[in-house]
Amino acid sequence: MPYSPIRDSFSRPYLKQKGWTRVGFLSVNNAYGDSGKSEFVKTAQSYGIQIVASERFGATDTDMKPQLTSVKNASPDALVVWAIPPAASLVLKGYHELGLNTPIFFSSGAGSNKFVELAGTDAAEGVYQPQSKIWVIDQLLDSDPQKKVLQSYAQSYKSKYNIDASPIDGMAYDATLLIIEALKTIKGEVTRDSLRDAIEHLNGVVGITGIFHLSPQDHVGLTDKDLTMLQFRNGRWVIAQ
Repeated sequence: MPYSPIRDSFSRPYLKQKGWTRVGFLSVNNAYGDSGKSEFVKTAQSYGIQIVASERFGATDTDMKPQLTSVKNASPDALVVWAIPPAASLVLKGYHELGLNTPIFFSSGAGSNKFVELAGTDAAEGVYQPQSKIWVIDQLLDSDPQKKVLQSYAQSYKSKYNIDASPIDGMAYDATLLIIEALKTIKGEVTRDSLRDAIEHLNGVVGITGIFHLSPQDHVGLTDKDLTMLQFRNGRWVIAQ
């Protein structure tokens, strides 16, 4: 996948800007959740953000209220949840059942349309996610270098599958795009090594997740500038203020 946990974390100090420096952290108990927490801790420390409570839950759990209650008791300024649907949506369900109103953030692993479908639009109101721009194309400036690519992709996806595109499926598109662009640069026999070398020298490839600049030292090719903080408002995702 194009993301690494450090890109998923709030590398830009959005929490700090809001003054939300005491964070409750909930994560799924697998490699995704554990690596997310590890990288979040490193990033948070750089900005004076403190994790005041941390809880884990199973990917197949159906009730996360015990973990949410424990985090609630620490009185955090904000909650960060590192999980994918359906678990992410169930955390949000428990959040409302407990009457919580603390600002709540979900990692970009929740960047599927299923997240809101499973939680419900009312439950998702106010939720934050750092994401790519596919959900907010109409809010982008015409000068944005990704806008035309995003528009074309979203239209094609909708036409093919009769559902709206999402950040998660955009990752698969980007993976294929990078391979195709790399193949164009190979002269001679295509081998595993030549394909790797070609991918490692791609620069300025405009994708769905961001604009890729790869190197032998950077196999992600994205930075925090390729993420946009979004918030769910009135039944749709908008660029957070």
